Amino acid sequence: MTADIGLPACEALVAHGQGKHATVVELLWPLRRRLHEFGGSHAQRDALQKTLLDSALSSGRHELARVLISERIGLRPDSSYNWAARARLADALGAAALAAVARDHVRDAAAAAAETLLPSSLRSDACTPSGESPASGAGPVPR
Repeated sequence: MTADIGLPACEALVAHGQGKHATVVELLWPLRRRLHEFGGSHAQRDALQKTLLDSALSSGRHELARVLISERIGLRPDSSYNWAARARLADALGAAALAAVARDHVRDAAAAAAETLLPSSLRSDACTPSGESPASGAGPVPR
């Protein structure tokens, strides 16, 4: 298992750090559906998937990048990372209108994430026009 998945994954990370993106694609593409066999967290496996996507974009493998991005958006349509990758691909293809639409999705996804993660008292829309927090009445909210 280590020789089949772990070693090529490690070699791909080293190659990515060296800017050898074509090598990363050649190493990770065959493994992408088998990474779960090696173990690790979802975040660790996702980091390898993102490394593959970045290398596909960086090496000009646009069709491969399109497939990876479409899969990611299908699984997580609310991910700003996924939409930023789509914007990057659209830019590389000279599709300015598609890149702009993707960037709109990035902003929407980031705003939705902030809405979910930030307590209402810390959101900028929770302040009165004078800058005071209506929840505490303790004076201006630090910026």
